[in-house]
Amino acid sequence: MNAVANIGRITLEWLRSFGHAAMFFVEVLRHCPAALRRFSLVVAQVHAIGNLSLVIILSSGLAVE
Repeated sequence: MNAVANIGRITLEWLRSFGHAAMFFVEVLRHCPAALRRFSLVVAQVHAIGNLSLVIILSSGLAVE
């Protein structure tokens, strides 16, 4: 009986995770038109985040070595 309960628990956890991912995807799609209207701002933000992340990654890599 525990095997059946474990299968049910694992299945419910998978469905819950899938549901969270699906709701996140729906929210992303819902906000896409607003972001596409300001595409240049999105590109500038991604560029700024990428540059700042690179400095953090490099300093972390140097600290590990």
